[in-house]
Amino acid sequence: MNAPELLASLAASGVSVRIEGGALKLRPAAALDNELRDRIIELKPELLLLLSTPNAPNAPDVATVADAAPALRLVADERTERTARIRRMAQQVTPAQLLKARRGIKPALRRTCSSEGIHELLLVQCLINQGIEPHAVLTGQPAKGK
Repeated sequence: MNAPELLASLAASGVSVRIEGGALKLRPAAALDNELRDRIIELKPELLLLLSTPNAPNAPDVATVADAAPALRLVADERTERTARIRRMAQQVTPAQLLKARRGIKPALRRTCSSEGIHELLLVQCLINQGIEPHAVLTGQPAKGK
């Protein structure tokens, strides 16, 4: 399910979605199950972009979705490339290193991120612990001035 389909599904379920202070606000929140929450977290950048498109109501019309589609593809492509780069860089990370990095993640963050997001975060932390610059991990480029 992509971001426009998720918004349509939420609207059909009677859940309103809006941006408030840069964050997604969903009402009623009690209508969301864990699987739906994970999908919303996973698609949050696309949902924010889609909802912040000019003239975008809570349930976007076809024109709004079509206008936002290139930007949504760009966000998804960037995420895919970043994830692949991190996984390539972290091929030598051991389970012990992952457990050590996991201890540094606050429980609230573990509850709000998808398991895929937490795994990526752990891999990044392990790479940083190995002395690799955070900028290089996330962008594949050395930090400017280095």
